[in-house]
Amino acid sequence: MASASFQIDPGTTVYGAAGIAQNATAAATVNCRLVSTAGVNPGLITWTIFGTHDSAQVAPTIAESGIPTGQIATFTLPSGTGQAYGIQCDVNGGVEITGESGTTSKSAVFVLNDAGERPFFVGETFEEDATHGYVERLNAMSGRQHNIYKTADEAITTDNMFNVDADLVMTLAAGVYLVEGFIHFTSDTGPDFKFRLGGDGTFAINDILVSSLTAHGTGTTMACANSVSLNQSIAVTIADTQRRSMRLTGYVDVSTAGEFRFEWAQDTSDAAATTVYKGSWLKFTNRAT
Repeated sequence: MASASFQIDPGTTVYGAAGIAQNATAAATVNCRLVSTAGVNPGLITWTIFGTHDSAQVAPTIAESGIPTGQIATFTLPSGTGQAYGIQCDVNGGVEITGESGTTSKSAVFVLNDAGERPFFVGETFEEDATHGYVERLNAMSGRQHNIYKTADEAITTDNMFNVDADLVMTLAAGVYLVEGFIHFTSDTGPDFKFRLGGDGTFAINDILVSSLTAHGTGTTMACANSVSLNQSIAVTIADTQRRSMRLTGYVDVSTAGEFRFEWAQDTSDAAATTVYKGSWLKFTNRAT
């Protein structure tokens, strides 16, 4: 009985709609071959790349070989990351041959993107899993990134005790997270500004890199611009009342679930206002899932 089942070398046999996604590297040569040529009518084996990851991406050219011609299909992936292609094999093309109709098998080949994720291709259905396709991977991705935004300005006066920001708080499960953030704030030469990265869980913070970017004016300095530990107070000297911004980058290793908090205050208690503005944000990307 003729069958379109094929394997990707090195790989696992692909049976009909129950496909499998094959990881590859950029510029790699991909070889697909029929599992069996029994009952296959020469000249009626067709290989197709039916979907790509980008509308501007030209599908690689397939070269057919083997005995009969089409037993083996070979193509070379372009250079670059973030690629995905749907591969289809049709045997007998649906023509009745010795009482058998044609069969079709599908699979996928991909190159991980720069974030380590498997990209999707147009037309993807069950090439990754026979029953759920890409749904499980999509669900995992949807829970991987957490964004929090400051929805209103928040101001304090005469207060040098750390306050938990009203918005910039996120409950994190155990795992390793890439942390990014943008803090928009003002103060004055009297109170200046200070902040810390706090939490109520058992956190281990590694390499939270903090840099100060002056949006307006000059004379902003930060007491620490290197690794930051949990609840470490970091003072920021302010030269005037112009608005300033600060970027946070790094990662946090959470051993026990709890709150990750951006906490801030005046460095010196003063009647002048210190404000963190609407639009400030933090983003956490779980790298452990």
